[in-house]
Amino acid sequence: MVDDLLGPTITQTYVGLDGPAEQFQLLYDTVNVRTDTLYTLFLVGTGMDSNVSTVILPTNWNNRPAPGKVRFRLFHTIPDVGSVDLSMKFSDGEERTVQGVGFKGHSEYIEVSGGPVTVRCLQAGGGKVLFESRGILPYDSTYTLLLTGMEKRKTLGSTLLNDSYSGLQRPMVQFSTVATGAEAEAKGVRGVGIWPNPSRDEFVVEYVSSGRGEDRIEVVDLFGRVVLRREVGAGIVGERLVGVRTEGLSSGSYRVRVIDGAGMEVGSGGVMVVK
Repeated sequence: MVDDLLGPTITQTYVGLDGPAEQFQLLYDTVNVRTDTLYTLFLVGTGMDSNVSTVILPTNWNNRPAPGKVRFRLFHTIPDVGSVDLSMKFSDGEERTVQGVGFKGHSEYIEVSGGPVTVRCLQAGGGKVLFESRGILPYDSTYTLLLTGMEKRKTLGSTLLNDSYSGLQRPMVQFSTVATGAEAEAKGVRGVGIWPNPSRDEFVVEYVSSGRGEDRIEVVDLFGRVVLRREVGAGIVGERLVGVRTEGLSSGSYRVRVIDGAGMEVGSGGVMVVK
């Protein structure tokens, strides 16, 4: 931050609600701006019931993880599930838990071993499993793990935002854990991988194709609406890597699901587009 922005700063955000175009909600927030700090403003809630608010989270650039480690925090943006607990298991056997994070709340940063991780999100107090995610926490960086979607829309998942990256000069994907959900996991549904490719303004979807007809990749917003669809040619069995351009997408979190030629869901993942 530059010196002339230090001290109390008021933000104004205009949010267009579902309905007539002239309906807007004006949101005010005040943040005490500090040096060496990155601020991210999130819009949380739904426009359907005028329940949209802003949350500003700071990240101190000097608060970096130890070599070979990862620092991350949890941010809860799901409006219809109440408080949650998070259980994480890493490939080296390390297990960590974060308990009792409420809607619009966040945990403090914690330092973990990083690498491949399985995340299980439950209703607080040992309630039902809301979803499971698999992904990678790359080493030597700081992240915010966002819990996103709506339970009633069946769009729950997690999205990883890199707090260490300050060069957002183009649309890019800022990304993705791999999420199948506990029910899909129990049925043996395979996951998909989603990886950013910012130099081409796209993300790459990795999955295993059965080769039975044309596969379909769908990008779904938090209200369950399909906002982008990509058909993939038939006849190729095995691992597929498919690029999906982000230029037609607005900034925000999305679910990406892969459906094979037989109409079966191969898996789904989360992605955040930042412009």
